[in-house]
Amino acid sequence: MNRALPLLWLPLAACATASQFYPLSELQALDPVEDRAELLAHAPQVAPSQRTAGWRAVVEQASIATLAQLEVKDAATAEQALALVDAQPQKFPFLARSPDWLSARAALGVKALPWLANEGERGSFPRRVLEFAKKDAVTPQLAQRLADEVLLKQLIASTASSLAELAFERDGAAACGWPTAIKMTVELAGDGSTFKPALEKCWKQLVGPMTDAAAKSETRTAKLKLCAVMSDHAAEPAVKSACAE
Repeated sequence: MNRALPLLWLPLAACATASQFYPLSELQALDPVEDRAELLAHAPQVAPSQRTAGWRAVVEQASIATLAQLEVKDAATAEQALALVDAQPQKFPFLARSPDWLSARAALGVKALPWLANEGERGSFPRRVLEFAKKDAVTPQLAQRLADEVLLKQLIASTASSLAELAFERDGAAACGWPTAIKMTVELAGDGSTFKPALEKCWKQLVGPMTDAAAKSETRTAKLKLCAVMSDHAAEPAVKSACAE
């Protein structure tokens, strides 16, 4: 008799375990916008074998709705919003590969990050914006968007150099059509610094603004700095003319 007890117990244990899971049908019956909090709370309780494409779809919709509904009105709420952005893919890793969720994340970043421009140590804001961009390699031209809509509304163009490097790393010569990259390269050259990604890939777009800046330089020192940056093209007529003493 004692040896039969385990055989009788196994089905009961299996039933008890199954009852701990939340039915996928119940999850899909919830509205992913109106019931988003309840849906996201129950989603991890669905059995792993039931976490199908349908499960991922409703979780994605509820997650996106949650990000879209967040109110950002100061630094504190901005921090809370960005903390949620980091937490969602930890709970549902597939979100980090979802173009639609990443697009919603990008929109929230553009809304939240500017509130943090004066928070933390000096120089930490550009690094934080860069790290936000690095976590998303899917959303098109995210580095450019963050530079234009977040960083450069607070700081000068040269502070976007790291984001620009990321843009050229991801988009190659296509980033040459980004006006900020051209403006930043000329600005850096005026200080005697070289932004190699743009100079190597975008000389056609740069030659006009660079030579114009050199020709119109208010001081000889500024002109020499610009011409030094253009030294690889010194034989070109436009550069010769702009850099003539």
